[in-house]
This record gives sequence, structure tokens and C-alpha cells, in this order.
Amino acid sequence: MVLIKLDIDDTWGIVKLVFNQRGWVFEKIGKINSLQVYQTKRGYHIIVDIQAKMKQWEIILVQIIAYSDINREILNYLRLRKYGDAKNHTFLIVDNSIFHD
Repeated sequence: MVLIKLDIDDTWGIVKLVFNQRGWVFEKIGKINSLQVYQTKRGYHIIVDIQAKMKQWEIILVQIIAYSDINREILNYLRLRKYGDAKNHTFLIVDNSIFHD
């Protein structure tokens, strides 16, 4: 199991556009177990639970492809290079989920 965490600081329309144009990437990686979407003050946090094995650099690459906050992903990449662990893009899960399993 891999959790791909996206931080998209944009409108819901952009989130839908991203998943319509790039959602196939997740399906190529493995079976999607769940998708959770949380609205934040600046946009959305999205957690995609995929049945797959991935290296941390691959997770960061997919996060970039899926339009996640580029500054956060650069920081994750630098953490990975420096410490050998990126902590897979941590962010706070807020209570106002707009999507439930």
C-alpha cells in the first residue's frame, strides 16, 4: 500500500481537471483502494491509497505530475536527498472532508 498525498492550492475545478487529465497515472501504478479529499483554506488535500510498492522518489514524482504544490515536493525531494527519508509529504488532515469512503 502507498499513500500519495497531494496538496493542490487551487479551485475544485482545477482539481477535477487534474484528475480528468492525469488520473490515469494512478491507475497505471496499481489498484486504487480509496480516495479522500479534504477542503483547506487554500485548496484541497487529497490522499490516494494505491495498492503498489513505490520508492519515495517515485511518490514525489507522481505528486508533481498530479499538480501537487511544487514547493512542497521540492522540499520533500531535498529531504530525501539529505536525510534519506522524505516523510512522504506530511500535511494536516482537516475535519471538513468533502468526500467520504
